[in-house]
Amino acid sequence: MRLAGIFGDHMVLQRNGRANLWGTASPGELIRVRPSWYENDAAVTAGPDGKFLVTLTTPSAPGPHTIQLHGKNDVTLNDVLLGEVWIGSGQSNMEMGVGYLHGGYSGVLNWEQELADAERPRIRLFTVENSASPAPQTDVRGSWSLANAKSVKEFSATAWFFAKRLEHDLDVPIGVVASDWGGTPAEAWTSASGLAPFPRYAQALADCQRFAADPATDAAVHANAAKVWGRTLAKQDPLSAAGAEGAGFNDSPWGTAKVPGNWSGELAAFDGIVWMRREVEIPKAWAGKPLELSLGMIDDDDWTWFNGELLGSTEGWDTPRKYKVAEARVKNGRASIAVRILDTGGGGGFHSEAAAMTIGVAGTTEKLSLAGDWKMSRGAALGQLPPKPAVFAVGPNTPSALFNGMIAPLGQFKFAGALWYQGESNVGRAEEYAKLFPAMILDWRTHFGSELPFYFVQIAPFGYGGDTGAAGDLREAQTAALNLTKTCMAVTIDIGDPADIHPKNKQEVGRRLALFALRDVYGRSSKEMLQAPLPPAAARAGSLVSITFDGVDLTACGPSA
Repeated sequence: MRLAGIFGDHMVLQRNGRANLWGTASPGELIRVRPSWYENDAAVTAGPDGKFLVTLTTPSAPGPHTIQLHGKNDVTLNDVLLGEVWIGSGQSNMEMGVGYLHGGYSGVLNWEQELADAERPRIRLFTVENSASPAPQTDVRGSWSLANAKSVKEFSATAWFFAKRLEHDLDVPIGVVASDWGGTPAEAWTSASGLAPFPRYAQALADCQRFAADPATDAAVHANAAKVWGRTLAKQDPLSAAGAEGAGFNDSPWGTAKVPGNWSGELAAFDGIVWMRREVEIPKAWAGKPLELSLGMIDDDDWTWFNGELLGSTEGWDTPRKYKVAEARVKNGRASIAVRILDTGGGGGFHSEAAAMTIGVAGTTEKLSLAGDWKMSRGAALGQLPPKPAVFAVGPNTPSALFNGMIAPLGQFKFAGALWYQGESNVGRAEEYAKLFPAMILDWRTHFGSELPFYFVQIAPFGYGGDTGAAGDLREAQTAALNLTKTCMAVTIDIGDPADIHPKNKQEVGRRLALFALRDVYGRSSKEMLQAPLPPAAARAGSLVSITFDGVDLTACGPSA
């Protein structure tokens, strides 16, 4: 017997209602469930497919409680609280953690002080592991944790400040499930049925269905096409045709480049093939031992050779390269490493830290650095090469893929409401977003089986590389969702940063979302302004524009239930 991944020690279940527990067991297995707030067992029998689901009535008593399940094996959930549970989703501004993680996620305002105040054991956090799938899945990965400096540092800052305000005002346990992925569009978070009214996604959805039914055949077809393309590419690239991968190839006429680093100078705007070579002295003690060659991330695709023998090829600018060198190939003395890089757009080259570029004995700390001077020469331009064969690969931007992997498995879990911060990846498609976003909300409500309160964040101002109004159009498109019941929009036009797509004042974003919930879900009145006024009308008078605003006491919320 095994429970679904959303369940575990320290979790929070929705209070004052009915909560589902589900999992898998042997077909026909009888499972007895005893929450500590029950006097008698609840019982359920696993179906022919081994799946079971039991619905528990939940009181208001916060706990901590235990839930015991008895079948062929026993499972006990400890430190379970009953309170208010919300789901937070979207792209990077929902994913961005409270503390400093890296350059893109550099922490909220005063993040050190915020982490010092993060010890809130009644707030429990669950982050769904990223998962893109061509078909709806039944389970997620992740674990519940108590709120403290360590867990809050990487947790969704927007969802954290929302939870912190709710816990303070309601004085009950709060659970937050963060299911988010940076850089993702709304269509990836919408189910296939929810996307049915949008013809532009029909082919991608059909590809998903085909791939889910027979991934092996799909992969084999692409692998064969890729081999044919690779042979054609090698004929049309002069350096490939000249054998630039060979151990004895004369690269002395080539230029020199510092590695790692993106291409610069005349190659900064070049798309096509660039060859990189260097030699390394293999220690005598390494002879006859398997090696691992690490090159970090390469923009975009690479083919890598060791002493003229192909080690492998990798697609994708954000995938670390690690190749194995068989022990039979490893001899003492000079060895050549050759890398053919294909850049298909934007910058190209090695773009990891120097520490990521090494060669060493596999499974040991014996390594040599490969950072430094490499020989480099330009090959064929992209326009001179055969078009790359199209491949269907399920990723975070694939329509329906994130819904399938990160939302569908949660459909039976009871939430009080949903938070959403997304839209940056749909900038440029505002007209569609005005229909797509409301469709996504309705799709989620169908999936969760309730008219889930849905509170979302209007994207903040950002330059977007010379934005001429597309971001403003997207903000306007977001307001279309306010025609749905139980929706509210947190405006962030005043707390954004035109130079940072991840504004740091997530405290205020969480507060604004929390005020909606406190008023509409929990009936708490507040003197705090819930929402910036909206401009229902504007009129031009010569060189002036006169804008009429709704009063500040009015809120940008959809019609009440």
